[in-house]
Amino acid sequence: MSRSKDGALLLSELTDDAVLRSNLFKGPVAGREAVKHMIEAIDDLCPRQTLVYRHRVGNREFILTDAVTRSGERVQMTTVGIRDDSGWIGAIMMDHSPPSAAARVAAELEAQSRAA
Repeated sequence: MSRSKDGALLLSELTDDAVLRSNLFKGPVAGREAVKHMIEAIDDLCPRQTLVYRHRVGNREFILTDAVTRSGERVQMTTVGIRDDSGWIGAIMMDHSPPSAAARVAAELEAQSRAA
């Protein structure tokens, strides 16, 4: 399969008020630039990504990606982009598994945000 950057596939189609929800952080991330920044941070922590599946059904785009973190740990990322009536993506939901790997990626994201 082709190499990809999971959520980055959707970045160019985000609305200005897009919202990102993920099991990697406690609450939603709101706003196009904030969502873009968070997805880029996740992609930086998981530099090796392989697209497994991408399919659009109605207003939802489903993307399944196998990734490897910088430390060599395998992570599966499931991303769902939800389009509004105009066709732009207003919401993204991301789930990372297994839970142990997701917890380590979440901790890395938290450490990066504190250091910034």
